[in-house]
Amino acid sequence: MRRGERGQVLILGIVALIILLLAIFSLFDIQNLIRGKIKAQAAVDSAAIAGANWQRHTLNLVGELNMIKATTLLIDEDIFGIGENSDTFLEVQHRDDEEPVNDKQRLQQLSQASDLISQMQYRALFICPLIGVGAAQAAAKNNGLSSYENFGKAVAMQNSMLAGSDERSHLYDFFKEDEYCSQHLYGFQWHVPYLNMLTVLLHQQGKGGLGFAVMPSGEMIGAPSLYTDPPSNPDFARYLGSKMFYEAVRGDDFCYLRTLLLSNFSSKWWGNIKVKQNTNFPKESEYLPVRVKIAASSAETYDLIADYGVLEELLKRTGKDITPLKKKFDWNEPVYDEEGNTVVSDERDGKLNPLPAIDWAFYKEEWIDYNKNVTRHWERYLDGTFKQEAAYYSGAVARMDAFFSPKLLFTNRSGEKRQFSDAVEGYKGSGRYVNRLRTAESILQASPPTIHAYALAKPFGKLQIDKKFAPPHYSSMVLPVFSETALIPVALENPGMNPLADINWYLFLLNYMPALGNANTLDSIPQDLQRQFRHYHSLLKKVDDPAWRQFGIDWLERPLGYDEDGNVILRQKDRCNYWPSGNNGDCGIRTMPAAKF
Repeated sequence: MRRGERGQVLILGIVALIILLLAIFSLFDIQNLIRGKIKAQAAVDSAAIAGANWQRHTLNLVGELNMIKATTLLIDEDIFGIGENSDTFLEVQHRDDEEPVNDKQRLQQLSQASDLISQMQYRALFICPLIGVGAAQAAAKNNGLSSYENFGKAVAMQNSMLAGSDERSHLYDFFKEDEYCSQHLYGFQWHVPYLNMLTVLLHQQGKGGLGFAVMPSGEMIGAPSLYTDPPSNPDFARYLGSKMFYEAVRGDDFCYLRTLLLSNFSSKWWGNIKVKQNTNFPKESEYLPVRVKIAASSAETYDLIADYGVLEELLKRTGKDITPLKKKFDWNEPVYDEEGNTVVSDERDGKLNPLPAIDWAFYKEEWIDYNKNVTRHWERYLDGTFKQEAAYYSGAVARMDAFFSPKLLFTNRSGEKRQFSDAVEGYKGSGRYVNRLRTAESILQASPPTIHAYALAKPFGKLQIDKKFAPPHYSSMVLPVFSETALIPVALENPGMNPLADINWYLFLLNYMPALGNANTLDSIPQDLQRQFRHYHSLLKKVDDPAWRQFGIDWLERPLGYDEDGNVILRQKDRCNYWPSGNNGDCGIRTMPAAKF
């Protein structure tokens, strides 16, 4: 053997051994990823059920309080004397030694009693869902999921802004204005116990440690969204405000980006980006809201009581007579004489109308029937509690998100990926193998270090009207009819991930995007923001590169098929919307660029 050839087999053996070790490590990593995904999914499933159970309890409690208003306040003989033998509507009974109460006072007393129960309903709307949040954390931790640090940071940040102790609390000055958010709801100062309870949940101990293991769905005050002022064409705000856009740029998914690539990328192509923050206060818990509002009665409320028979059906169990509520009375505001009693005239029957004095808990506009085409498609796959329901509808729903980081052999403790190719680079004869090693490493390291799992569950109930079943929101008023809780397919109803679940993305929109809107170039964005959000900043730099955009356009325009005359009849972009169907025909398989830019 020639002296210059000595050691060649040894180098090849070392490289082969390293590749074999990489394969073994990858099998351990794949197994850990699969186990982690199963564990995370089981945790979010149980957490979603726990959260939806407490949404069910909340709705039933609010509905029971509605029933108390209907029974005790309106038709209890001991209070208002409404019964079969009562000749006068709302005739209050009193002892002989008491001063008579006039009509105006009676209606005020009724309103005050109703307001007290409305306060109890608001307490339920704020506090009961938070019990569900705590139950969800316990369920997730009991299924092996640990607390996620970023969740705790996000919830603490939101609390500090609501409490006015955060540096950006000025964004919540509108909370001080009744126009946007009343600090007191029927005398209930909601934000004090609400924030205190969230603070307790942040320090909740369990098998998974302190804090939040799963993030519940929510309608967050101050959640950011993007818009362009003036509007741009295309709407760059729609792209820049979507995480899918950045994932597509990272993966060179030119099919997703095909419309954007052909846009006008002149100087400051992103336009005048602005951030709009959510100022819609739901008047209930931000976390696991049940989408209920408390509002004054209307003519529709009377029609509901008089015509649909919903309350009448439910009130049979109380033994009370609902007939007085169906009597015809003046809907207009009452007219009183000097003594405070109602004035009788040809146009007025002199009977007090109690309904305007009472506020009821109603379903919000989100309670609607599902699209029949969607449910028809899914019904064949459904079974159990969900399929047994009389109808499917949107409304209160609990979504739980979890991020789980499994221990991987191919990643060191600091999170930096090992580069085996670096270890052999420089050895005599190793040059031609280094690139192959690096390719293998990039494939093995492509698996995300963090697993994301989520699940949806919701409370179900039904009304019985004229011996037929109907969804609960057909009554308009919240009634205690919710009896089941079930997991549901995410394709049917998805409220979206709580914006606080990804705090880095939340802060990116809130802090980086206003700076982008004021910048003429990406390099002119403040350095601290570039460092803090370097991942998203580097992807925007990639989009800003004309060579990368041209590479994507060329890939999309690449010919794939010709006719007999040699004319192009099929290009890569024509296959962007096609996926393999499993049939023998050529359905066009969507592929990515053969070589990334």
